Amino acid sequence: MLRGAQKKTYPLLRSGDSEASSWLLSVAVSPDDRSYRPHPFRSSVIAHAFDNQWCTWNLHGNPVDPSDNIQRWLRPDEDGADVLILGVQELVDLGPKTMVLNTCGDEQRQAALEMRVEQALQPPGSPSTYVKICSFGMVGLALLIYVQSWLQPYVRQLRIDRVKTGAEA
Repeated sequence: MLRGAQKKTYPLLRSGDSEASSWLLSVAVSPDDRSYRPHPFRSSVIAHAFDNQWCTWNLHGNPVDPSDNIQRWLRPDEDGADVLILGVQELVDLGPKTMVLNTCGDEQRQAALEMRVEQALQPPGSPSTYVKICSFGMVGLALLIYVQSWLQPYVRQLRIDRVKTGAEA
């Protein structure tokens, strides 16, 4: 770890819970105002340890149940992680018809999922706000990436794509 960098870690969670960890990224931020500096290793700045939370969820083809409290799952503490990566499997039923006709995913199901996630990430009176960096679907899979709003200007050159494998690849 770089001298002066602070790192926050989470304990390992039980299977089925979200896993959280920290990365030390090569983006330098001033400790007082978090302003971006062009070179990450100048002596006048420190590297910031970003809190990252990765969550996965298998919906087994069902919509998110309205009684599920996903806020506790996505934001286990008041501040929330700096970067949140959410992967969902079986967003839709994976029958043969779905596999052939909806190779880019189900836009309505994904929109409903995104709405639920964004409501959970922005509770009233919350000190932090999240911005969606990308959402991506493929058949029954969905990937959502959110960052704290102060990090958005530093996200660049994001590349996402689908790679089809299997019988029709």
